[in-house]
Amino acid sequence: MGNPTEFVKEKKYKLSQGSLKDLILNKKDFSMTILYANILLAVVAFFVLNISKEIESANMIITVVIANLAVVIGSSFASIDKKELKEALVKNNKSSEYSWNLGYEVKEFMGSGLESLVEENLTGKYALIDNEIEKRMGGVIGTTGSGKTFQLNGVFEQKISAGGGALVIDGKGTVDQLKTMYAIVGKYDRLDELYVLNFANLNNTNSIGFLNSGNALILSEILSELIEKSDPQWDSVAIDVMSNILKLLVYKRDHEGLILSFSVIGEYLSMSRLASEAILYKDKVDDVFIRDFVNYVCVNTNCDYDKFVTGKTREINTELMKASNNTKVQGVYNFTTASSKWNQILTVFGSNYYNIFGSPHPDIELLDAIQNNNIIIVVLPTSESEATAKKIGKMFLGIIKSAANTKIKKSIEPKIPFTIFLDEYPNYGTVGFARFISKSRAIGLPCWFYFQSIAQLDSIDNGKGIETKELLDNIGTFIIMKNNDAELVKKLNERVPVVVELERYMTIRRTGASADDLNAEKSLNKEKRDAFRSELFNGLSDGEAVIFLGNNYYKVVVKAHDDFTLVYDKLNLEPYFDLPKTFPKSELKIRHFLQRKEYLLASEKKKKLFKDSFF
Repeated sequence: MGNPTEFVKEKKYKLSQGSLKDLILNKKDFSMTILYANILLAVVAFFVLNISKEIESANMIITVVIANLAVVIGSSFASIDKKELKEALVKNNKSSEYSWNLGYEVKEFMGSGLESLVEENLTGKYALIDNEIEKRMGGVIGTTGSGKTFQLNGVFEQKISAGGGALVIDGKGTVDQLKTMYAIVGKYDRLDELYVLNFANLNNTNSIGFLNSGNALILSEILSELIEKSDPQWDSVAIDVMSNILKLLVYKRDHEGLILSFSVIGEYLSMSRLASEAILYKDKVDDVFIRDFVNYVCVNTNCDYDKFVTGKTREINTELMKASNNTKVQGVYNFTTASSKWNQILTVFGSNYYNIFGSPHPDIELLDAIQNNNIIIVVLPTSESEATAKKIGKMFLGIIKSAANTKIKKSIEPKIPFTIFLDEYPNYGTVGFARFISKSRAIGLPCWFYFQSIAQLDSIDNGKGIETKELLDNIGTFIIMKNNDAELVKKLNERVPVVVELERYMTIRRTGASADDLNAEKSLNKEKRDAFRSELFNGLSDGEAVIFLGNNYYKVVVKAHDDFTLVYDKLNLEPYFDLPKTFPKSELKIRHFLQRKEYLLASEKKKKLFKDSFF
């Protein structure tokens, strides 16, 4: 029986993906040893050359010195993973332009944002990104209370202070958040550019027009989000009903000046009304949408399209009108059944939300807001009805797609991107929106998503995971705050290099009873492991976060808005906001000036702390 062998793990050394730069340049003692050795060799070469006159020996020593220096210098450019050497963030110097400061880099997390921001724990570096990185989309992930809202307010303030525009969909629907954002906008004297679509208080809201732009197919897609999905077959029939009605109404809007609204659409939810319109417009079938509409009416009433369009006799029209009232005709029955779904939806949205959607002269349209760098805050009625809030949120995602589609054709990309902030996105996310954002970057319309976990995203397509994968693939910047999502950790580890650990083992062969006789042999072993474990993110709190850009990551405390006490309560305790059409500018400008002065004083203090920092 052979002598037993013991393995004793002595110490770990973390390597940076086999980087020669880290092994040499970052090892101060080693670098200094090389430097001193080269100096000594140079001195020896000098004496050899000048005293002994041995030129060949001197040349050999000089060659060794040059070779050593070449190794040290060359190592600064040598690395197995070249991507690690490419800085993802913007350098903090006068010649650089950046869009946002995402946070302050820290050496270690202390379990609280305030504790981590102590001066001795700061590296003195900012997490700065430019417009291009902003346009590559962002995902801010963290549980309730992790600091997502503070982060949102921080970048929102930077966007407003720079003169940029934004659309914020507040998935929580809280008055407190609206007060804070309203005050931030007022702080920079931009309240006349702010529009609040306040579903939580319909007596205090702006109005928006979306039915007066966009084609029939896009509008149909927007409105289809309002349908309570039940039977896929009937859902499809209902969407077909709305699509064909809108083909007629959009034609009338664009050619006859019809002002579209929910109530106007509701007037066309009978086959007899559509039949009478088909009779009036059958001589305009050269237009593709009118032709589709007339054909739809003929198919559902079992009337011959060619005979109807070319016929001029009263009998043909009478036949169509008679068939349109006959529910025994399958097409008429299907239309009547499916249109009943729309009756309730259009009545509710046309009356309950008339102040937002029903105005014949709306305060704002999204495309105009984008072009003019306006600010829109949408407050969903989450506290009143989560189901209604979900429908409205989905509808606004459709409005965003519609505006983007028009923007592609009619406008140029602005210097400052118009950013869309989607708070609590999974609560109203739609299938296909992830595919849209891959195009929105090209027109300067970035979307930043705020949610709690990947499981939430999976609910968008009922657990299929296709929408989740497409969304995560399109997000360029992740800000990970407190959470315990194991699936998220797995996906993050796929984005960054593995950690290589060097472990020293001591192999001991027992050759005798006495310890003095031990013959030890040492060996080295490399082990790879994932860069992150879920425990790291679960321990974050109050704004602590890890920012991922490409395959780089940074430990930070996110930047919140500058004045935590800045809320509308200071001026008015009632939950009523002065909106652009009634805003008393002269009354509030003095308050804004004083707040701006306080802000500048606070900023100067911060600049002293970080004035020499570079990232």
